[in-house]
Amino acid sequence: MFLMYVDESGDCGTNNSKTTQFFLTGVVIHESYWRETLDSLLDFRKKVKRNTGWRVRHEIHAQEMVNGRVSNNQNMPRNQRFVILRDLIDWLSTQDKIRIITISVDKQKFQDSSEVFERAWTALFQRFENTIKNKNFPIPEYKDGFEKGLIIADSTNGEELRKILRRIRRYNPVPNQSGIGYRDLPIETIIEDPFVRNSEHSYFIQIADVCVYFARQYYDPNKVVKKQGARKYYERLEPVILKEASRKHPLGIVEL
Repeated sequence: MFLMYVDESGDCGTNNSKTTQFFLTGVVIHESYWRETLDSLLDFRKKVKRNTGWRVRHEIHAQEMVNGRVSNNQNMPRNQRFVILRDLIDWLSTQDKIRIITISVDKQKFQDSSEVFERAWTALFQRFENTIKNKNFPIPEYKDGFEKGLIIADSTNGEELRKILRRIRRYNPVPNQSGIGYRDLPIETIIEDPFVRNSEHSYFIQIADVCVYFARQYYDPNKVVKKQGARKYYERLEPVILKEASRKHPLGIVEL
C-alpha cells in the first residue's frame, strides 16, 4: 500500500484573497519503506537538535518558522531557521523511496472557493491513482499486482474531502487527450476516506508542509524568502519529484 501525506498552502478564496494560487503537495511512500524512512528522519531530527537545539518533538512548520511567530523558535535567528528548512529539503532529496506530487491552481480561473478546493484535490487523487496503476512509484521488487493507496491529510475540510473522493469513486469524467469528449475513469485504488491529522503529530505531514510552502514560494516568493535566498528551495527536491505527474512542467507541477 502507498501512503500519501498531504498539506496545502494558500487559501481557496476567490474574493478579497491575498493569494492568486492554491497549492497541494502529496508526499508518497510505500508502506514497506515507511519504517526505515522514519528511522532516517528521526536520525536527521536528532542531528538538527545537536546542531541547533531545535527539539525532536518540536514541529517543523515552514510558514511559522519563516515568520518567527512560534514559541518553539526559542529566539533562534531567522537565518538558522532557514538552514533547518533547507537541510530538511536536502535530506528529503536523498530519499529515493519517496516521491512528491504538487498541484497548483490559478484561482482566477474559477468562480468560487469550493470549485478551487474540488479541482485541486480531484487532480491530486487522479495523479495518485494513475501513478499507482502505472507503477511509477518506488516499490519493492517482490510486490506483484496492483497496490492500493491511502490519504493522510493535514487539518482541512475533511467532510468536503470525503464527498469528493466518494463521488469520483463512482463517476470521474476525465477529458480525452484530443480535447474532445470525456472518459469515465472512477477511482479504484484509493481505499477508505482520507484521514485528517494534526501536523504536530506527524513528521511526514510536516515534510509535506515544507514542500508545499516552498512550492508556493517558487511561484510567488515573499520578501523574507527572497532575502534569505530561498526562492529555489523547491527545485532542490528535483531528485524525488514525480515528473510523470505533469510532463508540461520541468518540475512535474500540475498546473490548473
